[in-house]
Formats: sequence, C-alpha cells, structure tokens
Amino acid sequence: MRSERLTKKDIEYWPDFAEYVTGKVPSKSLGVMTAKTIEAIATSAKSGPTYVSVSWGKDSVVVAHLAQLAGLELPYVWLKESPMHNPHCEDVRDVYLSRFPETQYHEVVLDYGRVGFTPFLDSGGDSIYFHAIADAVNKTFGKRITGIRSVESNKRRLRMSHYGIETKNTVAPIGWWSTEAVFAYLIKHDLPIHPNYAMTGGGRHDPLRIRVDCIAGTQGNGIGREEWEREYYGDIVNRLAANKRGAI
Repeated sequence: MRSERLTKKDIEYWPDFAEYVTGKVPSKSLGVMTAKTIEAIATSAKSGPTYVSVSWGKDSVVVAHLAQLAGLELPYVWLKESPMHNPHCEDVRDVYLSRFPETQYHEVVLDYGRVGFTPFLDSGGDSIYFHAIADAVNKTFGKRITGIRSVESNKRRLRMSHYGIETKNTVAPIGWWSTEAVFAYLIKHDLPIHPNYAMTGGGRHDPLRIRVDCIAGTQGNGIGREEWEREYYGDIVNRLAANKRGAI
C-alpha cells in the first residue's frame, strides 16, 4: 500500500524484496502450508466459540484471509490502542473490509488517555489495562486465533515448541511459518500490505524485521526500532511525548 511517508528509494526497492520472498517460497510449498493451516483453523473453531484477532500487520492479515478461506463465519476483533496505534493500520483495515464486506468486524478501542496512562512512555499501568481488556474480549468472543509466529522471539519459539499451535485460549495457526512465507502469501493473494514494511530507507532496514506496532514502544529498541520510528514517524513520536493525552 502507498503512503506519503515512503521515499522514492523505498518504492524502488520494494519490487526487489517482493521478488526475493516469492522466490524463497515455492508456490507448491506455499499451497501445502496453506491447506494445512486452513484445516487447523477449521478444526480449532469446531471446539467452541472462537474469534480472529487482527492488528492489520502482515501476520494478522494472512490469518484473517485463511479464516475466510476456511469458510468460517467468525468475529474479527482489533484491540486498537489509542492514541499511539499506527495510523496506516486503519488504511489496511479499510482495504481488507472493502474486499471482504461480509466480515463480522469488531473494534475495541483502548483509550489510554481516558484512563490516565501514557503507554510505553510510562510503564506498568498500560500493560495491566491492555490485559484486562484482552481478557474481557476473550470472555466475550472465546478462543483467540492469532498471527504470532515462532521466529518473532525466543518466548514465542518456546511457546510453539511446548504447546504447538493450540493452547486452551489461543490458536497460532501460522506459528511455524517463515516471515518470507507470510509475505509470499500476501503477494500471491494480492492482500493489503501495511506500508511500514516498505519503509526500509531504500534497503537500509530489513523488511523482515520491521514491525507494525504501537508507535513509541520499547520492544526492539535495542535493534533499531527507535531509530526507524524517528526516521519515518518522528512527528507522531514527538507528539506523543509532548502531549500525553493527544490523539494521532
């Protein structure tokens, strides 16, 4: 997807990256992975109330589409953290829902300003608030289908190794997919891709490591997240820091 934040070099670099990821994942292999994942989603959904958790990053869009292909009429829920959610997530949302208007979509806004927290810029209260709302959503909609994957962190790798794709409360159907496979799937099915992944400084930043997350977060700062956000979202980072209750 396009963004006014993308540079000319970013736009020129993207086709090379797209060619790389599609070349890394043979079409036949991707087809086998897709079929197995759809089956896993369908099987899990039969066990009781289930919903699809979306953030509108690459992984959740893949999971959302796979659930559509499984023929499941499941609710889709975005826990939208305000005021620091990435504004392009809404753009991805709008494109996806226009393509699949039958989606049972729900949006739960976590208004940190209203409850007096400054997420990520402060610490403690924001995590408590998020998990309280997330627990309430689980109680309302049931088991959560999520796009978490083992390659994202050691914690998630251990989680997948110990539990597999499903626990009592969570299903991670693409938990063993590579990041290249996720991008190859999006490209193959012409699904909306968050512009963050093309914000590479013309190739200086690795698209495989770029996240679609709340702006001004702390996770990943040691590997360049803060510098990347300053480069592409410096106006929003400054606004959040200057106006704790401001909205993006």
